Amino acid sequence: MRASRGACEMTHGAVLDHSGRLDTRTFREVAGLGKEDEAVGRILLGARTPARCALLVDWDSWWAVEMAGGPNRNLRYLPRMRRSASMRVARTCSRVVT
Repeated sequence: MRASRGACEMTHGAVLDHSGRLDTRTFREVAGLGKEDEAVGRILLGARTPARCALLVDWDSWWAVEMAGGPNRNLRYLPRMRRSASMRVARTCSRVVT
């Protein structure tokens, strides 16, 4: 990012000054950060982070679903909720308790 010649961007920090020199303190610091990012990226690439998750039960919904008539009369709330939640969160949770 090159420095601006004027206006409000004139004091904005830039990696390259107007001369285009690469031996400035700012350029060295940014290049150093890039090397650090590269090293950390190699370490973290493919790393796995276990995620904590929870499955909350909505008692009112449980009651409403299981007491409903019509097409939902055979729907059981907890088994359905567990199946649905397991499919959605299994990729990010380290363990799904059923």
